[in-house]
Amino acid sequence: MTKEIKRITELCESKINEYGEDSSWFEPGLSEVDIYDWEISNNISIPTLYKEWLFFSEKSQIRNNLAHFYKPDDFLINISGIPNDLIIVGELMGDGELLCISKSDNKLVVVDHDTIEDADFRE
Repeated sequence: MTKEIKRITELCESKINEYGEDSSWFEPGLSEVDIYDWEISNNISIPTLYKEWLFFSEKSQIRNNLAHFYKPDDFLINISGIPNDLIIVGELMGDGELLCISKSDNKLVVVDHDTIEDADFRE
C-alpha cells in the first residue's frame, strides 16, 4: 500500500492552492506495538490494510471533509444506529458515509446511510 499512500500524499500536496494549507494533514504513524496493544486491550483485530495506514498516519484528514481517519483511541464502538458488529474508524465524503471495521469478518466496510458494502481501502 506504500505506493497508494505516496500517491495520496502527492495529490494532497498538489491541491494545497485549491483547498488550503490545512485541508489535508497526516499525524505521525503508530508502531506495531501500539496497534497490537490496542487490539489486545479492546479484543478487536484491525484489518491488515488499515494497519498499514495506521503505520503511516495515526489520524488524518484528506481534502477537508473528503476523508477523515480516526486514531484507534477515537474509534467509535457500539454506536446507536450502527450494527454492533461495526466499529467506526473514519468518515468519507462528508455526507454521512462511514468507514468501519466489521468485528466478525475482520474487514473494512462502508456504511452509506442504510447500506453496508465492502470497502476497497486501496481506492
